[in-house]
Amino acid sequence: MVKKYLIHSLLLAALVAAGLVLADSRATMDAPIDVIEKARVPLQRYPTGQVRSLLRAKVARVFANATLRAENVEVEMYDTEGVLNGIMVADDIAVDQRRGSGRSEGPVRLEYTGIRIDGIGMTWKSADNLIRIESNVVVQLDRKGKSLVEGWK
Repeated sequence: MVKKYLIHSLLLAALVAAGLVLADSRATMDAPIDVIEKARVPLQRYPTGQVRSLLRAKVARVFANATLRAENVEVEMYDTEGVLNGIMVADDIAVDQRRGSGRSEGPVRLEYTGIRIDGIGMTWKSADNLIRIESNVVVQLDRKGKSLVEGWK
């Protein structure tokens, strides 16, 4: 049942974004057109169609203007072979699917192989391939692997 709502919501959001369906004037940021539990939403794809980033959320609210707000979020990031190579965790996130951008006001955590970045507030822009942590940034490096500067003496 949840999958049916997810497909319906994504299709409607895509049609609204393309201008093929007019958004209901009552559908504002205060009135979602759908609420999805255990949501899974692809945010980016490679030219091959392979998922580049996938949002997973406990609850996602989809709006007619092609935006969504999600709670208890994990965004998984994959390489071109489909191997998980990073994750972003946040309490909540607002995503504008038309612009390929997102924002979180609360605590966030980014993890890639060998590095973990924690902070408060985050903006994301897919066109720039940029994630910006806004404040209280803490970076932890995994010292188990080889040094990046080894041999540069």
